[in-house]
Amino acid sequence: MPQLLTAGQFKTDFRGCLKSILLQIRLLKAVAAHPRTPVAAKAVAVCALAYLFSPIQLIPTFLPIVGQLDDLLVLYIGLKFTIKLTPQSVLTECGDGSCRLQFVADEIYATD
Repeated sequence: MPQLLTAGQFKTDFRGCLKSILLQIRLLKAVAAHPRTPVAAKAVAVCALAYLFSPIQLIPTFLPIVGQLDDLLVLYIGLKFTIKLTPQSVLTECGDGSCRLQFVADEIYATD
């Protein structure tokens, strides 16, 4: 039987998830702006970011859970394809020395 989270644990886990999502968005933005990123990777990154911030969406955001899940799915798929299409050296430079950004990239590279 799954164990219920206390309010403190939920708050910590939610903050961790939110920080992870923000790091993924920052990584997409950095890769899209890097001059040595291949055109295909830039296109995927820009399309994923455009969908996230666009007012026009396939599933409206005002629907309770499904509206947010499609945004997370687009972010995940966009980041995964962008990282697969981007050379490791560019990802390292885009991480700007930030271990957290590099961790996100390494984690996605590891899930082949």
